[in-house]
Amino acid sequence: MPTALEDDRSRRASPHEGPSTRVLIGCGIFGPALFVTVLLVEGAMRPGYDPTYHVGSALSLGQRGGIQIANFILTGGLLMGYAVGVHQRLQSRAAALLIGIVGLALVIAGCFTMDPMRGYPPGTPTGTPTHLTWHHQVHDSAGPVIFLAIPASCVVVARRLRGAWRLYSFATMATGLALLVWFVTAWNRDAANAGLLQRAMIVVDFSWLAVVAAHLLRRDPGVRTD
Repeated sequence: MPTALEDDRSRRASPHEGPSTRVLIGCGIFGPALFVTVLLVEGAMRPGYDPTYHVGSALSLGQRGGIQIANFILTGGLLMGYAVGVHQRLQSRAAALLIGIVGLALVIAGCFTMDPMRGYPPGTPTGTPTHLTWHHQVHDSAGPVIFLAIPASCVVVARRLRGAWRLYSFATMATGLALLVWFVTAWNRDAANAGLLQRAMIVVDFSWLAVVAAHLLRRDPGVRTD
């Protein structure tokens, strides 16, 4: 992929950038990589957990649930830092706001766990409970926010990119939304592949966050400001 961003106005460093900009942008690499790694490793190691069926949020339950809770909160904090770096580098309030919303929603998802259901933790009845707790409902509301804000940020950030980078951002947006619809349908039907679809969506969306962050670290600070 090309490494140049559109730079129609100047090649000078943005006056909004500080010495910590690269560190903040680096959070956009480490956060998504951490989240996906913990999700995949924990999902493969948990007794009674089926990563092709159970969703990632179920890892917040049980004796080792604190690992996934910390994963949500730490990743969310890192992405909020990344949002600040994106604002300093791209001078885009919309991009920073959307990525910051993703981070905040992840923190909320970590602070408020989902209810036990669908056979996890082991011993939990199959199916979805008829009564859901308030903290499950708060947790559940964070998911759509995350997986709608990331495709939206793809569109906004694509305005600052060109060539294959712009195409990659739009492709991520389209793929992420398609996987979101597919996953929601599978979840509502209690399909056996719901967990697999969610993981595919997470990998697609979070990879975009990390890859774009790595791209921003390799380039000259000058960007479009319109």
